[in-house]
Amino acid sequence: MEVITVYSEVQCLIFDCDGTLADTMPLHLDAWGEAFATMGKTCPRDFLDQFKGVPAEKIVEHVNEAFGYGLDVREITKEKQRRVRKS
Repeated sequence: MEVITVYSEVQCLIFDCDGTLADTMPLHLDAWGEAFATMGKTCPRDFLDQFKGVPAEKIVEHVNEAFGYGLDVREITKEKQRRVRKS
């Protein structure tokens, strides 16, 4: 294991493991699919795949525009996040 020197002036460290150490994309794609299903909607995984790293709210805006949906951005985003945390 590599040791990292942390100097006394450092006040915090941030570790971004999502997509770096852990491939969580399948989890997010499953959560999107489940969240859309609760609203009676679908969205192809390959469509969502192009939005890796994009904030969830923006993804819903793209989905609404592309498929003519009128999904509530906050509601569907909250549902998706709930499902990710549950997994």
